[in-house]
Amino acid sequence: MINKANMRVLHLGLKIETPVFIGGDPEENINRTQYYYDKEKNRIAVIDQRKFAMFLDRYNLFDFYRQYIIRNSTSKRGQNINDWLNQLSRMKIRFDKNVLNKATKYYVKTDKVSKNSLNDINCFIKDVHKSPYIPGSSIKGALRTAVIVSEITKNRHKYKRYWNDIKRAADDFRSRDGGQAGKKIERAISRLESEVLDYTIGSNEFKGMSGLSVSDTTAFSTDNLVVLPKKDISVLKRQQKENSLSLHREYALPDTKVAFDLRLDMNNKLHIKSLEDIYSALDDMYNLLYGYNGLFKSVYPVEKILPDDIIKDSKGVLMMGGGGGYHTKVILAALAPSHDELRETVKLILHKNIRNRRDDLYNHLIDDVISPRTIKLAEYNGRKRLVGLCRIYKTGDRLC
Repeated sequence: MINKANMRVLHLGLKIETPVFIGGDPEENINRTQYYYDKEKNRIAVIDQRKFAMFLDRYNLFDFYRQYIIRNSTSKRGQNINDWLNQLSRMKIRFDKNVLNKATKYYVKTDKVSKNSLNDINCFIKDVHKSPYIPGSSIKGALRTAVIVSEITKNRHKYKRYWNDIKRAADDFRSRDGGQAGKKIERAISRLESEVLDYTIGSNEFKGMSGLSVSDTTAFSTDNLVVLPKKDISVLKRQQKENSLSLHREYALPDTKVAFDLRLDMNNKLHIKSLEDIYSALDDMYNLLYGYNGLFKSVYPVEKILPDDIIKDSKGVLMMGGGGGYHTKVILAALAPSHDELRETVKLILHKNIRNRRDDLYNHLIDDVISPRTIKLAEYNGRKRLVGLCRIYKTGDRLC
């Protein structure tokens, strides 16, 4: 049990630096019968189903809409409110657009999309008032990874045996015993995390990050969301290839600012007792990936996908959210003695479930520069950006 007298509360801010996606309940994701694209204002209108039913009733369109849904239930084009609205227009069925607008739950900006490219949309997590926010668990999870990585980079020799265990397990993927290799790797990482994070005070045991708690952030407006397509850059044979995918997400926009509280147990094993200690852990993780000799810096010109203010000052930069890539590689990157050994080990791990697939897209054994070979991006305002970068700052600190 944590003694409240040993707790310190930090009132902090979080600034979104590049598009960030935090997914919520999959049931809240929307398909093309739940929104339409407003071309004139370049935005998505998310439908309130109850109010949309009232709209259909007002203009006696229930049967027409039902027939459309049935008719297109098995077509390749699928069911699409934009397509249905176009049919109304072609048939000269008139209605007041203001009434349709009143059936809208909220609007979301888009950037460089067309109604034909849009598909299902993965929505940003929202509270009971339908306002987006960032759960404390997401921030804490990102901090947890940073703390582990920082500890490993400072004491790599101490944790060398875990890398040896993981490397041996990865080699098992070459054999018929590959089915147990994944479990061996999971157990090795679990033991490593316990050694780094768990501690005991007297008769009290503290597991994981129990000495640190993070509140949910304040909510922000849906005006600070944007729907963007998912983009990847593959790095293979020192060549970069961009891939645009049909997956769309609601991202929090850069420059969005929220507040949260972080509570620290001053007796925690990792000696994280101040914001400066947190900054130090975050800095170690940033440098591991994007610093001068960082993992990505060594294979890709990261200055093209990082904001200028992060390149100038990476203090407090936190990597968080969905779509950011294969997160386990961060801990493995901290453990690995070299980038080459990391690549050769990770590509065996990633390839384990797709041995019988010949498509190069799924063949990680051909990874020759970095593995996984994809860098996850989003494009907004004409700039391709690495997704998931935020900055923690002390409330009262001024950020431009």
